[in-house]
Order: sequence, then structure tokens, then C-alpha cells
Amino acid sequence: MPIQNLIVNGSFETGTLAPWTFSGATVTTLNAHTGSFSARLQAGAVSYISQIVPAAPGNSYEFLVSLERATDALPSSPVQIEVLFLDASFGLLSTGFLITIPEGHIPAFSDASWLEVYETTSLSPAGTAFANVLIYTLPAPGTSDILVDDAALLNVSGTGSTGATGSTGATGSTGATGSTGPTGATGTAGNTGTTGPTGGTGAAGVTGETGATGPTGATGSTGSTGLTGGTGPTGPTGSTGATGNTGATGTTGSTGNPGPTGPTGATGSTGPTGPTGDTGSPGSTGATGNPGPTGPTGATGSTGSTGSTGDTGSTGSTGATGNPGPTGSTGATGSTGPTGPTGAGATGATGATGVTGPTGGATAVNRIYVANQNSNNISVIDGVTNTVIATIPGGNTPFAVAVNSALNRVYVTNDGEADVSVINGASNTIIATIPVGTNPDGAAVNPSTNTVYVSNSGSNNVSVISALSNTVVATIPVGAVPQLIGVNPATNRVYVVNLGGNNVSVIDGVTNLVIATVSVGLTPFGIAVNSRNNRIYVVNTGTNNVSVIDGASNTVVATVAVGSNPFVAGIDLALNEIYVANAGVSNVSVIDGVSNTIIATVPVGSGASEIAVNQLTNRVYVTNQFDNTVSVIDAVTNTAITSVPVGDGPTGIDVNP
Repeated sequence: MPIQNLIVNGSFETGTLAPWTFSGATVTTLNAHTGSFSARLQAGAVSYISQIVPAAPGNSYEFLVSLERATDALPSSPVQIEVLFLDASFGLLSTGFLITIPEGHIPAFSDASWLEVYETTSLSPAGTAFANVLIYTLPAPGTSDILVDDAALLNVSGTGSTGATGSTGATGSTGATGSTGPTGATGTAGNTGTTGPTGGTGAAGVTGETGATGPTGATGSTGSTGLTGGTGPTGPTGSTGATGNTGATGTTGSTGNPGPTGPTGATGSTGPTGPTGDTGSPGSTGATGNPGPTGPTGATGSTGSTGSTGDTGSTGSTGATGNPGPTGSTGATGSTGPTGPTGAGATGATGATGVTGPTGGATAVNRIYVANQNSNNISVIDGVTNTVIATIPGGNTPFAVAVNSALNRVYVTNDGEADVSVINGASNTIIATIPVGTNPDGAAVNPSTNTVYVSNSGSNNVSVISALSNTVVATIPVGAVPQLIGVNPATNRVYVVNLGGNNVSVIDGVTNLVIATVSVGLTPFGIAVNSRNNRIYVVNTGTNNVSVIDGASNTVVATVAVGSNPFVAGIDLALNEIYVANAGVSNVSVIDGVSNTIIATVPVGSGASEIAVNQLTNRVYVTNQFDNTVSVIDAVTNTAITSVPVGDGPTGIDVNP
């Protein structure tokens, strides 16, 4: 059976990445496994190459690729490789395989050795039309870029289309002579002539003309081998006969000397999560705790304006006359009131305690918070002056940012240590650290419920955090490799983008259960939610477009083409405009939310990674990962008005308006 490599330009010898879809990747001549070129994936962020190839149901495919790290002095970045089976509409059917190569397990190019990865997929399910090959790095600070070369996906079961005829192999050795067939029937004997005297041998007579060829008789068994005649002229080459059965496998050669121990194989993919158990009955309400100590008295507020005089109450019954008191000095004459002498009534009960007011301290307004994943800190930008006014030391590889303006709290996911830092916006200090899942890449806040949602791409789930207690109260399984996350406070729905599944998980914020899964484009990454019209916008990096989801029906109602390698999106609710950052062409596409058409394109910096919008000032903020800047866009005019230098490798961003 012919073997066909389904991947095009898997050795990158065209000097380009086409037709691969990519982000954070380039072609390099630094080193190559074969030829002159290889692909280079950037460390420290999610950098990937992806290619969709034709596939068929019922097949198993072999995947091969060679990997090497680009820098001797640093350990290799962690790498994940997966093959996904898709239907004709590019919907996910199943995962052929998912492997993870941990940090530090890929050899350096100076060693002149490559890590050879070989993996076989599971059988492609019914309905398979395509396979998506995805190779990407995971965020890890202080690691080396990765070189990729000679990627191949081979069909190893099922008959594919016939490939080009290969060159003729060397002639095999002559097979053993077949057994002698039975002797043919004896022809009719001619009449015996009269025997004449034996004369001398005459010269050989002229050979008579060859008689016409009779019809071919049935092939008999091979007769005994006659004497070898003189070699006749070579006849024309006959048509190639059918390929014979493959010969028996030769004996195994002697075992060679043991090679050096290879790197540890990639960890197998996590098994499917079991079904969620039934919800237990609510526990009994705990006893009311003792009242906490009274907080310090806040500064006296300014005196409010005097309210209007209420209606005069009815005159109470005259109380018993008290003993005459001593005559006081005559006071100034006041206005005559209807109030009689105080009755002897008991003091009324004390009214209920009012709702506790917010914690004292100035609320930071018009502040923009930027996570710098390479310098492990958070830049705080003043939205009035567009300058950095504070830098907050963060955790390991801060990645996503979400702001709860009601509590003046900022939540930053730390991808390198699987936790979330909680920042007090008044003091710009970290006041708590909350453990979550592996590789937390996305975060969003529902201010109506004081709930924080964190998507964990390494453990394929979402951590649900109570903003009042700073504890994880639930963990929700979602799709493969969840990335960014969005919330609609009006409907209490949470939307999680699954990069590895090409879909979006819809979570009910009351039950913390996935209630729907919506298929979108290829390699989705970013998301933005319009709570006013219940529209959700999903950025599909692999297909260079945006899927528009109706939140009421959980169906895609439109698809909008944007620029190259789009990553993220943000919304100006007042203008109903959606901003999509295109990392491949360093600009932002502006979509009109009514017509779903592009109405403007705004240039920004290199490596656009995330977008945030200040709904009060109509300012749009874009982090530029490769420029170490934040672009500021005026949403009214759709023009870039300034660029603010921040830390190293800015990714996540959010606004406290």
C-alpha cells in the first residue's frame, strides 16, 4: 500500500510557513534536521503552528516530527502536540492523540541531536473529513525557543489515493523452477516413408516460412526445461504485471550496540473526566457567628443638605402633669409649635442595623492593569496621563488580568505556578494568593455575584472563586485547552474558549454546570461579551475570523472575516463596536455590532496579545507583547493616540473605570 505524507511543507524548505497557520512562529536557518530550514516557536508564550489536512474515517495515522531547542544556555520550553479529527464543517469529532513534552526534555542544537517524536493516532471516527495537526509551546519563563522540522502525518491504514509510481527496484533473484507439467498429447503420426539408402548428409535446407500462428491454447503446466537456445533479439517490454504479495520478512539482524538513552517520552493525555455526581441536598444553615469587633470609625462625612420638613404629627395625648420645675430664665421667643408636654411613654425599640458600607480608602479609578509575563510584574497605568504610576511585583509568569471594580480588586493568573494573585487597587499590593488548576490562562469577573472564573489550559477545567472569601468554591470540567473566558452578568452565563476543541463551553453561573457547547472556527483563542444585546464574539486564530454567537439560542448567527492571526477582542458597549487585535499584521479590526462589518482598521504595535476597554472614557487598550508597549485607541475616532511603555512581554490587561 502506498504511504502518503498528508502535511504540506512539513520540512519548511520553501523558506516560508505557508500553508501552516501560525502565531509567534518564524522560519529560520539557525539549524535544520534535514535541508536548510526549520520552524522556530517562541518560548514564554503560547506560540504554535497548525495545519488542516484531508482525512478519512476508519484510518489510523502515524505522526513524526523532529524537535531541538534553539539556545544552549536555557532549558527547552514545554511543548504540546495533538492531532484532532474534524467533520466536513470543521467540528471536532475526537482527539487522535495529545502528548506533552515537559520543560527541559528537548536537546540543544549544539549537541547535533534532535528529539525524534513518533506517535500513532487512534482510529478516525465516522464522519471524519479532516485532521488538524497542532504543535505549540506552553508559557514558561526562562526557557528556550523550539526548532521544529520534518513534520509528517502518514496514512497507515485504509487505502489512500494512488501515489506517483516509484522508480523500478532492482531485479530480484530468480525463483525456483516450477514443477514439470504433464506431457502434452502426442500429435498424429505421419505416414512412414520408404526408407531410402542413407546418402551423404546434404547441406541444410532453407528454413521454410513460419506458418500462421494458431490460436493460443490453454496454458499447460510448465514442461521440462529444454536446452537453452541462442539469445534472440529482445522483445518489446510487456505491461507490468500485478504486484506480487510481499515476501516474508527477513530474519532480524543482529542487535546493534545500545544507543544513548533517549529523553523521557511525553506524558499521555489525561483520561476523560468522569460525570459530575448528583448535587447533594443543602446542608443545614450554620449558627450565626458572633459579631465581629466594631471597625474604626470612619472620617465624618460632610453634612448633607437639610431635608424638607415633614408633616406635623398628630398631637399625642397629654401626659400626667409633672412636678413644677424651677422657673428658668426667659429665653428668646421661639415659633409656636403644637407639641404638648412629653408623655410618659416607654422608649421605642432600636431600629435594625443598616447595611455595612464599603471599606474605607480611595477607590482607584481610570486605572489600567497590565500583566508582564517575562518580567513577572504588573504595570499600573493612569488613564488620564497615560503613564505608568506603579509597578507591582507578581507571581511566576503573570498572564491574564480581571478587575472587580465593586471591590476595587484585581485578579492576575500566574501561569508558571498555577495560582491567582489578588491585588488591592487602593494600595497596589498583593493581599492574597489562590491556588487553581494547571496553566491558568484566562480570567473574568461577574461583578453581580462577586465571582471570579479562571480557565486552566493544562487541566482542562475552570476554577470558580468567591471574591468575598478568596477561595475556590467549584471546579468545572470544560473542553480541550481552554484559553480566554467571558461573562455576561445580565444572564449569569460564562463562556470558555476551548482552543483544542474548536468550540465554546457555556456555563450556568447558578449551577456551575456546562449547559451547551457551541462549535466555532479553527483554533479559537479570544472572546468578548456584549451584555446589552446578549452577543458573544469568539476570535478564531486558525481561520482569521470572528464567530458571532446569539446568547439566547447558543448558535452562531454570523462569521466576520478579519486580519491575519487574530487573537483577542474587546467591546465598547456604548458604541456597539468590537475591536479585534490581528497579531499577524499589527493592527486592530473594528466591527460594527449592528451590521457585523469592518468599519475601520487601526495600526498598533507588534504581537498584539489582549484588549481592554474603558466604557466611561471610550478608550481601547491593546498590549503589544513584542514591543513591550500598550497602544491607546480613541474609540470615537478609531485612531491610535499614544503608546505606553510597560514591562517585558505584556499579555493580559483590564481596566478599573
